[in-house]
Amino acid sequence: MGSLDWASHNQDQRLPAPHAPSNGAFVSGSVCLACARRCDLSRREAFCGAYGLGGEPRRVTNHLYGQVVHAAVDAIEKKPVYHYRPGTHVLTLGTLGCTLRCKGCLNHHWAWVRPDVQAIREQTMVKTPEAVVERAIAEGCEGLAWSFNEAAVWLPFVQDCNALAHARGLYTVLVTNGYYPVETVRALAQHLDVWRVDLKDWHDAYYQSQMGVSDGATVARAATLAAAEAGCHVELVSLLMPGRHEAWEAIAPLATWVRDALGPQTPWHLLKFHPQHLMRHVPSFDDTVARTLARQAMALGLAHVYVGGDAFDQAKAIDTPSHAVARGQLRHYDWHGPQGEFLRISVERDTGRMAFVGDESLLQEVLAACDAQGLPLRMGESAPCG
Repeated sequence: MGSLDWASHNQDQRLPAPHAPSNGAFVSGSVCLACARRCDLSRREAFCGAYGLGGEPRRVTNHLYGQVVHAAVDAIEKKPVYHYRPGTHVLTLGTLGCTLRCKGCLNHHWAWVRPDVQAIREQTMVKTPEAVVERAIAEGCEGLAWSFNEAAVWLPFVQDCNALAHARGLYTVLVTNGYYPVETVRALAQHLDVWRVDLKDWHDAYYQSQMGVSDGATVARAATLAAAEAGCHVELVSLLMPGRHEAWEAIAPLATWVRDALGPQTPWHLLKFHPQHLMRHVPSFDDTVARTLARQAMALGLAHVYVGGDAFDQAKAIDTPSHAVARGQLRHYDWHGPQGEFLRISVERDTGRMAFVGDESLLQEVLAACDAQGLPLRMGESAPCG
């Protein structure tokens, strides 16, 4: 678990952005189908900044093909994915940009960036699909995952890498906000094994107020159902927000839909909100309330409901079996600063490798405090959320 320094391995040429696939999987005429916004590129560049028209004749191009910002080797459970190949590791890749604007985004310093030429030049390293898959194999990974930002912004690269990964015997994981047209999900599913999706709420109005899209709940459910029907393993995450999700009635419609549409064996992760980005003034979600909601979801008939990110600890806490996550779990330690800063240090049980997400200034204070108490920690890796 931890970031990879690819600088010494960067043998690839800085390539021009290639055209989107000619089979029309992610484009219809000049309309971009990489996400459900369906941006008309004949009028303006895509909302995410990653797609536009270029060349002669003018064709849809993707500006981020191969432009890797962050790469890390992670336990599959960190995604979080608990019920697909537990104990294995994935090479996780991310770039710049996103199709949503979540106010509490943990990775906003990448996800909220529009990938203009200057941002790409300063922050990315160019990789080919062959280099990505070879590095995953060299690192001993069994899978390839897309996270840290929304993979919609570089779908041509994702699809090419996933196809090559399958050909080399690796499995593939998409950590996604789910804001995709159904036809795009079906195209992706040809080379996708795991659809790990954030379903943030049941109501479209909540997506509008918090993420900037008017139909987000409806679209994410449709895309998730399409992924399941295409044979992908599906695991869901819902972020519990203070002032919104404390009452069972607020999440009961979503819980019922998961049970009836996806099946009672579908894993559901209830993550507690922590102050981040534009929502630092909002308090963390209460742990006791989160566990109560998990018990209610299980009483409704869902077999695998987890609170937070540690499957082993939560399994003991809410009396649910942990046999499916017996190897390779992470133990998380959370800290909160005086201005709402949040820090999570993660330790992988099998290897002892450590990483962190959250506020780096708070990390330095925690490490110094540990040193002062004779408990030195050496945090060598900065791992973004996901």
